[in-house]
Amino acid sequence: MKKTLVLLPFVLLLAAVAPAQNDAINRFFNQYMEDERFTVVFISPKMFSLVSKISTDDEEWEKYREAIGGLTGLRVLTSDSISNGIALYKEALNKVPAGEYSELLTVRDSQENVRIWV
Repeated sequence: MKKTLVLLPFVLLLAAVAPAQNDAINRFFNQYMEDERFTVVFISPKMFSLVSKISTDDEEWEKYREAIGGLTGLRVLTSDSISNGIALYKEALNKVPAGEYSELLTVRDSQENVRIWV
């Protein structure tokens, strides 16, 4: 049986956020770090910095190098369970100071709800 992947609540690209905002985000994600019902992904600023130092002759890569180097983190929380995902999504909307971010992208269909804020 094919599992439905629900990407929730959103992906946060953290770029130059204030400490209070960062604390709210860290507290939210830390709640689920050890919870086996969720898959947690965190890409640190150091990883973005290392990737941005890759040299290549590809002109397309050169266009993105500076932007990638300036990212200060990427956090993703996913769940295979729709009920876990919906509850998580609602909790995130209540806890994370969304008014302090600009929405970059929203993808919503019958079983997925993804938001990217910066």
